[in-house]
Amino acid sequence: MKNQWKPVLLVGGLLIVLLTLGACSGGSAETTRPTEVRTTAPHTLTPALSPTFTATATPSLTPTAQPTNTPTITPTPGCGLTDAEGKLYVLADDVLDYIGPDAEELDRALNALFPQWASFRQTVPWWDEPISAGQVVEDASFDETFEINPAVTLVTVGMQLDWQPPADGDLFSRAQSVSEQLHGLFWKYARWKHLGEHKDEEAQARFQDVANAATYALYAFFHFDRAALKEWCEMYQALYGRSPLIVP
Repeated sequence: MKNQWKPVLLVGGLLIVLLTLGACSGGSAETTRPTEVRTTAPHTLTPALSPTFTATATPSLTPTAQPTNTPTITPTPGCGLTDAEGKLYVLADDVLDYIGPDAEELDRALNALFPQWASFRQTVPWWDEPISAGQVVEDASFDETFEINPAVTLVTVGMQLDWQPPADGDLFSRAQSVSEQLHGLFWKYARWKHLGEHKDEEAQARFQDVANAATYALYAFFHFDRAALKEWCEMYQALYGRSPLIVP
């Protein structure tokens, strides 16, 4: 019985050997892959083209003067002092009678040229709080017996004070006095012109030298000083940017 199994065992052993050799030959084939040959160049990153700027000649901007808070003095026929007939003519009657500007505009004009007035305040009975120079001048320009353009009052009292706040703080009394005097001088000329009053020679010469009542009022207020009259005209224009011959 033992001998009849030998052929089977020999055949089985041969099969095992063959399977082993096949496995070894398969593993060798798997590890020997053909070398891959590149036919194209490796991809390289090309940097994006940066925009180039071509310098061109640009005209340089010449700085221009910026507007300032100080009005520019512009020559006008008014500051020429005389009219076509050679008579003094600095302030139009309608401008002297004009109601305005208001306190805010007066303050803005005054403080732009003379900042020392910006902090000025005066206490008066008819206001609950101290008021600015512009408000003082506006109040002082109107009364039961007269009305004067506050713009005219401000320039006149300003020159009288050499544009400095009064040491005693009382601007109102001075501004009111200016308004009253200008009003009285205006009507003095008007009475001569229309009613024939003031016939003395000196008065006649003074009256005939001027073109209108408002100019006479200023001229007489400044003691018939033409230089002061010209200064007044220039200051009016500097403060308000317009001629005192033109109603706003």
